Amino acid sequence: MQCDALTIAALCHEFEGLVGGSIQRLVVVDALTIVLEVYIGRREQLLLSASADMPLVMLQQVKARRGVETPTSFSLLAAKYVRGARVTGIRQIPNERIVHLSLLSPQGAVTLICELMGRYSNIILVDEHGTVMDAIKRIPPSLNRYRVTLPHQPYVPPLSQAKLEPQLLSADALAPLSERRGTPLWRALVDAVTATSPLLAREAVFRAVGSIEADASELAGSETAVAEVLQGLLMLPSTRAWQPSVALDEFETVIAFASYQLTHLNAVETMPSMHAAVQRYLTGGESGDGYLAVRRYLQERLNEQIERVRSRQANLERRLIPESEIAAQQTNANAILAMAWQIEPGQRELILSPEMAASLLGSDGEQPFTIPLDPALSANENAQHMFAQVRRKQAANARVPELLERVAADLGYLEQLGADIALAESRPELDLVGQQISAFEAPTKLLPRKASTRAVLTVSGRRHVILVGRSSLQNELVTFRMAASDDMWLHAHGVPGAHVIIRCGRAEPDGDDLQLAANLAAWYSTNRGLARVLVDYTRRKHVTHMPGGRAGMVNYRREQTLVASGEAPPLS
Repeated sequence: MQCDALTIAALCHEFEGLVGGSIQRLVVVDALTIVLEVYIGRREQLLLSASADMPLVMLQQVKARRGVETPTSFSLLAAKYVRGARVTGIRQIPNERIVHLSLLSPQGAVTLICELMGRYSNIILVDEHGTVMDAIKRIPPSLNRYRVTLPHQPYVPPLSQAKLEPQLLSADALAPLSERRGTPLWRALVDAVTATSPLLAREAVFRAVGSIEADASELAGSETAVAEVLQGLLMLPSTRAWQPSVALDEFETVIAFASYQLTHLNAVETMPSMHAAVQRYLTGGESGDGYLAVRRYLQERLNEQIERVRSRQANLERRLIPESEIAAQQTNANAILAMAWQIEPGQRELILSPEMAASLLGSDGEQPFTIPLDPALSANENAQHMFAQVRRKQAANARVPELLERVAADLGYLEQLGADIALAESRPELDLVGQQISAFEAPTKLLPRKASTRAVLTVSGRRHVILVGRSSLQNELVTFRMAASDDMWLHAHGVPGAHVIIRCGRAEPDGDDLQLAANLAAWYSTNRGLARVLVDYTRRKHVTHMPGGRAGMVNYRREQTLVASGEAPPLS
């Protein structure tokens, strides 16, 4: 989940008190995130992030620590103009996910423009004349001819979408949406009304018509109610009648946040501020997982791809023609040939007596059997036409199994990426998974860089060194580049997880080392935390790439199985 325009408006209202403060520090957290330390009688930490997973401008409670060793050109220039500057204004562009932070520095007036729009997010430093000084993401003409975001170029704001403005909402303005039969009403509102996110649209539909499942065609008769509810929510930046809230799942994990009461979700808690609501989502309440928001974002993207692949799988399965249908059509064609002497020109059907049907078709019915004919064709041509249909269906069926195998391989790969998201222990590991998802979403994009051997977990056993691949790319690396053919290979049985190698060569691995490696395979799998996990092991030479599979997808044979613990193994 990301911040919509209403959330950003609420956040901006809450840190308006920064106006008049002076910026004492600029901290570069990562390549797309900076923190400004603003002094206003106390020190406040203002985070600005153009990260695709959670672009954000908000106050954070903890003091920022530098995360990038090598400064970027943007951070060097921004530090020159921002450090020591006074905050003269903070404003959101109405109905947009864009925030302008106006500053007055000894070098002159500058503006930090934060565009918080998913993968298109950016932080741009602009001078008093509206000229781009630098950007955290430089956008050349080859990427966007309309909006070139490079030093010395004029700043061009994002194109506004041709949608209804909140102040123009009315029953008459929404009435045409009722013609979109088959489209959820909330989706129609997202497509038609400025600043309307899916979460906001669902809330408005629920408040107005009582169900988020309402079809767009059900808008007829409820136009006024929907317009009034949606307009009331969209005018919150003017009324400032904020009611921040969060929604929880059955595990009390925050799944959504909003600047208003989320009445369409079940478990909802009112929050003291918008910052508190967003912060609770980011930290997961008591989870202590600093990467929870990133994991959620990546999992949402991954789920979209899984649904797309499953839809393709269902379509392929529907394309499979039952063999009984093909056999029946071939039998009918043979029957037409056998009875050709009896078929007159222009005849529309061949009627077989029960006895003849039993003889020619193997039918055991007591009723005559009818085979439809094309009256424009002769008996022989009708039969040949049916034979041609049989051949086409057989050819189509012959292709489908191979395509289904590819789809199954893709699903296996996506499931492994899901495990990578859950088991990643650092931001770089999560970023690498994000690159793999992007490459899957758009196959024409460059694949992510190969995994580094330095990223592979190396554990010293009693007698042998153990290698652990903790992602699909690392699995590919440890299995096919780092392991010898006689080394022992391990993997949790039947679930996504790590490839583990015991570097034992032809020797039998030490029993304690084998158990440790199995425990590592269990821990770095989706069975993590279970008391008993089955783990397969075999020599590396019996592990091969899965045909058509992606990185880390393998087949293996001659395996044995042992029981391991899914609890965290002692590595000291």
